[in-house]
Order: sequence, then C-alpha cells, then structure tokens
Amino acid sequence: MCGYLFVYSKRKLPINKKKFLSSSKLINHRGPDDFSTFFGEDIAASFYRLSIRDITNNGRQPMLSLSKKKSIVFNGEIYNSKNLKNKIDTKKLSSNSDTEILINYFEKYKEQSLENFKGMFSFVIYDFEHKKCILARDRFGMKPLYYYNDKNFLIACSEIKPILKFLNKTKFNENAFSDFFIKGHMDHEENTFFNDIKSLPP
Repeated sequence: MCGYLFVYSKRKLPINKKKFLSSSKLINHRGPDDFSTFFGEDIAASFYRLSIRDITNNGRQPMLSLSKKKSIVFNGEIYNSKNLKNKIDTKKLSSNSDTEILINYFEKYKEQSLENFKGMFSFVIYDFEHKKCILARDRFGMKPLYYYNDKNFLIACSEIKPILKFLNKTKFNENAFSDFFIKGHMDHEENTFFNDIKSLPP
C-alpha cells in the first residue's frame, strides 16, 4: 500500500520535526516493511513502505534524483516502467524500483512526462532548484492524495489524519457532512469532510 507525508515551508518557517514524526506515525499501517525520512531546508518528507518492487534499501523513499535536484515520495506502481527506463540514462541507476525510473524520467521530460505514466499512482516531487512542488495522481484516482495549502505551508499526504494532527486544528466541512448524511454522497471531488483539506482530482 505505502504512504507518505510531505510538508513544504513556503516562508522558511521551521518545520517542527517532533510534530512531523508524530503525525507520520498515523499512517504506519500503510507500510510495515520500512520507514524513512528526509529533512531539507524547506521540506520534510516521510515514507512508510510496503516493499514490492526492489525490496532492498536501494528502493527506499524519499528518493533523490540522480542529479540530487529533485526528491520524490511515491505510492503505487508504474506499469510501463521498463519502457520508460529505455528512454533515460540507466548507467547510474542503483535500484530496480519504478520510483527511481519515475523521478529520473520526470527530471528529463518534466511535466509532459505525466502523459506517459501508465499505472496507479500518487506522488509529490520537490524541485530544490526552483522551489517547486509537483503533485500528481493517476487518471482513475486509484491512489489517494490529500493536501492542505495556505500562505505558509503545503502539506500532502496519503491520508487526512496526519494533516489534521500536524495542523492541530479541525474545521468540519458542514456541506460535505450534510451530503453524506442526507443524500448518501461520499465523493465530493476536491472537497473532503474537513475545510481547507482537498483531495487532488484524478
């Protein structure tokens, strides 16, 4: 299954590591095989791993691109990763994971590479050079990606609970609850049961 929590500090506000790690633990059920973190100048990222492709530590996330200019947390599987691998320089690849292929393919072909990814996925790529976050989700929305975005922080996660804990505040979306209890609607497209926390559309 796998799961990640990612926080980007837009104004270089310090990211509370203790709070971040405590929030991350709320998704430990998604990845029993490995846990790792990355703390940078502006970002914090954690990943709970269910090892399927390349079960060695070489497939560990968060993962850096070969140039070290980008990092990624990625949940899912890229079905056509072998074909994509043929279009990048594979001499320096250290793993057999589709994650390493994905991040380095993206680095070479940028946003247009999204058209060529076939699979079920959600991921966050951070560009250290341009201070840019890229969030993406597969076309059918098979893998979840929730996010919170204000003037200080962008937070992205595989589940909502860690975002709520990190923010330490809860504001219910009354319209979403009303639709659920009265109409039985659970799919609110971008909206969730909490104000300001969105679901990235497929």
